[in-house]
Amino acid sequence: MYSFVSGKNDLVSAKSRSDGNKLFTVKTHNASVHYEILQLYNDSIACAPAGSETLAAAYANKAAILLHIRKFRECITQVDKAFKITTSSSLKVKLLCRRVQCLTALGSPDDTKYLEKVRFWLNKVDGGMKKEALIKLMSKSELVVQNKRDQNSMKMEKKNAKSMKTIAEAEERKDFVEIAYSGKHGSHLIASKDIRPGEILLVEKSLSIINPAQKFAYCGHCSSFLWDLVPCDFCSSVCFCSEQCKTEAWQYYHDVECSIMPHSSLLHVPTRGPYSQLGLRILIMALKQSGNITNLKNSIK
Repeated sequence: MYSFVSGKNDLVSAKSRSDGNKLFTVKTHNASVHYEILQLYNDSIACAPAGSETLAAAYANKAAILLHIRKFRECITQVDKAFKITTSSSLKVKLLCRRVQCLTALGSPDDTKYLEKVRFWLNKVDGGMKKEALIKLMSKSELVVQNKRDQNSMKMEKKNAKSMKTIAEAEERKDFVEIAYSGKHGSHLIASKDIRPGEILLVEKSLSIINPAQKFAYCGHCSSFLWDLVPCDFCSSVCFCSEQCKTEAWQYYHDVECSIMPHSSLLHVPTRGPYSQLGLRILIMALKQSGNITNLKNSIK
């Protein structure tokens, strides 16, 4: 179960992370379980106060599942975010070990350099069972580096990028499709070449997107999957896939809706799903674009 708080909360973040850990430690996984784990860790990131150790732990745990599903570059991004925040030497060791395994899988020569950093931070950890566990983790990373690098890892990366390539190809095809208007046909497309059945002609960007049930899975601005979740600094109601989306959302609507989100349940009409929130967002965008309510009314007439 995901949290539905609107602000930042250490306890809620820790609970979501704990629920994700319980699923992660189950012996057998499938795609749906991976999806559930990712959403729980994203929930934890969204609810954690900025700059906190709770946030660092959430990033670190998300890095672990991304490494598990062989999303190596995305894993490194989470590792770097957690490393910048945490002051824990033991967590830094874990993070660096994950980075080493990712670099090795990607065929990067930097893996040995980061192994040295693992040893550096390991020396700062006090003795005991925790340090013994970290030594075993470092030994595992050393073994990964010594073994032959996985040549198939890049194939996995190419496979994951296939859907993005399809969209890019669609953008390239737009030059042979023209939007036209006539009194007989209204708005329509005119093709300058033959089009194969099933061929993508264009990809249209939505004006706005609201999906509260999957807010920890998809970007609240562009609807991209949240491999790298960028939380709002003030609320946990909307998450983004990049700093660019976060900035654009704040510029277009979120600076206003962010303070309203804690009271969004007052806008919710069960029979209409999230459309009340969507209507509010579009109204904010329209008011910003027109300048004031009078101009907006005049533009509608």
